[in-house]
Amino acid sequence: MPVLRAVEEAAAAGRWAAGFVAYEAAGGLDPTLVTRALAPNEPLGELPLAWFCLFDAPRSVESIGSGAETEGSCTVAPWQPDWDRADYNRKLDRIREHLAAGDTYQCNLTVRLRARADGDLLGLYRDLALAQRGAHCAYVDTGRHVIASATPELFFDWTGDRLTTRPMKGQRGHQPLRPTACPRRPSECEISTGHPSGICPHLRRHDYQPMCGSTATPQ
Repeated sequence: MPVLRAVEEAAAAGRWAAGFVAYEAAGGLDPTLVTRALAPNEPLGELPLAWFCLFDAPRSVESIGSGAETEGSCTVAPWQPDWDRADYNRKLDRIREHLAAGDTYQCNLTVRLRARADGDLLGLYRDLALAQRGAHCAYVDTGRHVIASATPELFFDWTGDRLTTRPMKGQRGHQPLRPTACPRRPSECEISTGHPSGICPHLRRHDYQPMCGSTATPQ
């Protein structure tokens, strides 16, 4: 992907870079990864597949705090899901069919929520970060779009020859295995139900070991 090569070259030359890569950019990294095309009229239809800002050095700022409610506040309307229960059940049945056929060893079924936000979006980010207390929060303002992330998940950290990841899998705790959802191998069933002992070995073996050569999962 040319934009990532340009960012890597700039970083090697001493510049700093901050930005994001959208999920829909997966095909640019691996042609076998197929994503859904976004329609132009969708809220994220104009979001760049990748966007980075280059600068000479980072600048230290004060940590976000609760602040005054009237300063930097943001009002958010009630969140509305894209699906109803019938839609969810249809998608879940389709996932079970793919698991049973061996097409995938893991599938994340997520629902998009929409709401209108009025006010200071930095205030929205502040409220999310303080409520979530995640270790990897981020606020990106491209001028056209704003990303306010309060995730506790470390996607990856690449320092020298070490790649570190802390996925937030298994956060629901152990769930009883359901053979009807994945009748092939127990380890794959554990992954499909969010079992914490199943996802990390598969993530390591399928996604990272081809790049790294050797991996380890600390207890």
